[in-house]
Amino acid sequence: MKFAKFAMLLAALATFSFAEWDGTSKEPEKVNKIYEVTTPEELIWVLDHCYFPDSWNLANDIVFGKDTASLSPIVWNVQEHFNCDRNNLYLYGSFDGNNHTIYGINSHQSLFAYISGFKNLTIANSQFGGFDIDSVAPLALTAEGQLKNIEIRNTKIMAAKYAAGVVVENKFYVIPNDKTGGIKLDTVTSVQDIRVIGGSVESMGHAAGIFNVNGLAATNLYNSSSVTVIDTSTDCSGYQTDKIAAGLIGQMDAYYATYNSSLESISNSVNEGDVKVISKCGNVYAGGIAATTNGVFRNVENKGNIYGKTTTSTTYAGGILGHQDKTELGYYFNNKKLSNKGDVYGESSLYDYVGGIYGYTTGTALDSAFNEGSITGVATGKDSSYANVGGIIGYAIRLSSYGHFANLGNWGKIQGKSEKFVAAAGVIGRFGSPSNYPSSALLAALNYGDVDAHITTRSTYDAKLYAAGITAYSKFAPIYAVYNYGNITGDTDIENSIVAGLMAYGTSSTDYVTNGYNVSPKIIGKKNGALIAYGPLSRYDFTNCFNDKDVNPMKILVDTSAVTEEQLAEANVRNLTTEELQSDTLLNMFNSYQNQFYDEVLWKKGSRGYPVFLFDTTQASRDSNSTGEIDPPLICHKTQANVTGFTVAISGHDVTLMNAKDEVSVFDLQGNRIARVKTIQGAAQFQFPATGSYILKSGRQAQSITIK
Repeated sequence: MKFAKFAMLLAALATFSFAEWDGTSKEPEKVNKIYEVTTPEELIWVLDHCYFPDSWNLANDIVFGKDTASLSPIVWNVQEHFNCDRNNLYLYGSFDGNNHTIYGINSHQSLFAYISGFKNLTIANSQFGGFDIDSVAPLALTAEGQLKNIEIRNTKIMAAKYAAGVVVENKFYVIPNDKTGGIKLDTVTSVQDIRVIGGSVESMGHAAGIFNVNGLAATNLYNSSSVTVIDTSTDCSGYQTDKIAAGLIGQMDAYYATYNSSLESISNSVNEGDVKVISKCGNVYAGGIAATTNGVFRNVENKGNIYGKTTTSTTYAGGILGHQDKTELGYYFNNKKLSNKGDVYGESSLYDYVGGIYGYTTGTALDSAFNEGSITGVATGKDSSYANVGGIIGYAIRLSSYGHFANLGNWGKIQGKSEKFVAAAGVIGRFGSPSNYPSSALLAALNYGDVDAHITTRSTYDAKLYAAGITAYSKFAPIYAVYNYGNITGDTDIENSIVAGLMAYGTSSTDYVTNGYNVSPKIIGKKNGALIAYGPLSRYDFTNCFNDKDVNPMKILVDTSAVTEEQLAEANVRNLTTEELQSDTLLNMFNSYQNQFYDEVLWKKGSRGYPVFLFDTTQASRDSNSTGEIDPPLICHKTQANVTGFTVAISGHDVTLMNAKDEVSVFDLQGNRIARVKTIQGAAQFQFPATGSYILKSGRQAQSITIK
C-alpha cells in the first residue's frame, strides 16, 4: 500500500515537471563553470544567444509540449525572442546531452547556425523549419567538430532549399600536427553513432536523412525517415539547379576526398527510409546512402525504396549511390561491401541511369556488391532518350587498368524502357572505357534476376534494345568468371532488339568473356544468343564459355557465318549437357585458370550441381565426388589446361611437390581451404587424409589432383 502511494506521488511529480513551455526564457545555473539546463525556459535562454562560448549540459529530459508525445503549440523563432540574425547563432562551447531527450520543440529554424561539437543527445517528437525558410536541420546549419551519439526521432523537418535530418553541412576540418608542423585528419572518431528514426525530411531542392554535405569520415549512421524533394517549378528557362535526395548523405565535401582518397568516407551504415525526388527542371540525383558524391564507402546497406524523376533532364538513381565521379579529383575510390534490398526507380526524358548499387559511376572500383531489389529505368523523350539499367550499375565508365568491379551479384528484377535506346542487364547495363585497358574489368559476377527491356514506341526507326544477364552494351571491357540464371526478354518486332545470356553487344576486340556459362530457360528478342547475341567470335573473343543445352537448346551466337566449328571448339565455347556442365572436371578447369586478380579458389559446386562462386548464397555447397574418380575431361583451352608451374608426384595418399613457391594452398572442390603447406627450397611432402579431388595453388599457379 505504501509502495502504491509512493508510485502515485512520483507520477504526480513527473506530470508537474512536464508543464508546457510558456514561451519565456530563464538563465540556467552554472555548476563548475558549466551551464546545467533543466527546463525548456533555460534551454531557450541558451538558444536565444547569438554567440554562446560557454559549455553547457542537459541535466534531465526537456519537455516542451504537454507530455513527451506532444508538439509545443508555441513556435520558437529567434527573430521574436532575441532579434538575432538566424545565421549568427553560434555555439563555440562544448555540449553534452548526457543521454537526455528534448521532446516536442517546435522551431522555425535550426537550434544553432554553427556548432563545434555535440554528443549524447536525442530530439524526439519535434518539428523544425518550414517552406518559407531556405535551410534547416535540427542541430545546426553548420558543424565543425565531433558529433557522437545523436538521435533524431519522429521529427518533421522542412525547408525550401536545404533540409537535413541532423546538420545541413558537416564541414571538413584539419587539426594541426604538432610534430610535423603540417596537418592531420581526425578521420576515425569525428562522426559516429548518428540515428534518424522515423519522421520526415522535406525540401524543394536538396534533402538528406543525416547531412546535406559531409566533410568527415562517418561510421554507424542510420536513417529510417522518409526523405523527399518535390520541385514545383514550371518555368525551366534559364539556369536550373540540380535536385538531390539521399537516405544518409547528399554530397561528400570535395576537400575531404582530396585529402582522403584512400580512406573510408562512410562505413557500417544503413538506410531504411524511402527516398523520393521529383522535378520538372534540372538533373535529379537519388541514392539510398548518398546522392552524388566522391568518397569511399565500406559495409553499407540500403533497404529503402528509391525514386527519381525529371521531365526535362537526366536522372541518376541508385540503391547505394546515385552518381559517383572521380574525374574531377583524379583519384580512385575503392568501395567495398555494398548491399541494396530496396526497389529503385528512375525516369527521365533524356538520359536515365539506374542501378541497384550505382546509377552512374566513372573511374571507381567496386568489390562485393549485391542487389535484391527491383530496378526500373524509364526514358520518355521521343527524339533522344537513353535508359541504362543494371542490377548493380546502370552505366559504368572505367578510366584505367587499376579500377575493376569484382564479386557482384544480382537477385532483383531488372526493367528498362525507352523511346530510342535501352541497355538493361542483370549486372551492368552499359559498360565501357574510353580506350583499351587489357586487364579484366569485371571479375566474378552472377545474375539470378529476370531482365525485361522494351522500346515503348514503334515510330523510331533506329531504336536500339540491348538486354543480357551480365552486361548489355560493352566497350573495352574484358570480363572474367560470370554466370546467368535469369530470363532475358526483349521486343521481337524491333530489328535492333539484341538479347543474350551473358553479353548482348560489344563494340571492340577486347569485349571478351573468359570462364562463364548460361542456364537461362528463356532468351527472347529479335537477335538472340545463348552467350553472345551479336557478332563473330573473332570480334568477341570468348574462352571457356558454355550454355546448358538441356535447359535452353539455342545457338551460342546470332551470326556464326564468320566462325567455324573448329574455332568454337578451340576457344571452348559451346553447348553442353547439364551433366557436362555440372561435372567436377569443368569445376576443376574454372578453378585452375590463371588470373592476375585471384590467387584463391573462386568456384565451388553448388546445391544444384553447377559451379558457383563462394559468395553465392542461393546455391549452398554440397559434397562433391568423394570416390577419387573424376568425370571424363572436357576440351580445355590449349594454353590454360592444367597450369603446372610446379610438379606433383602422387603415391597413394602421399604427395610430393617440386618447384613450388614458399607456400602451397590445398582446396576441396567446394572452395574450402583445407591446408597450407610451407615449402623448403620449393619442395614439400604431405599426406591427404581422404580420397577425392583437390586443387593445389601456389601463387598464380594451380593444378588439380585426384587421390584414389
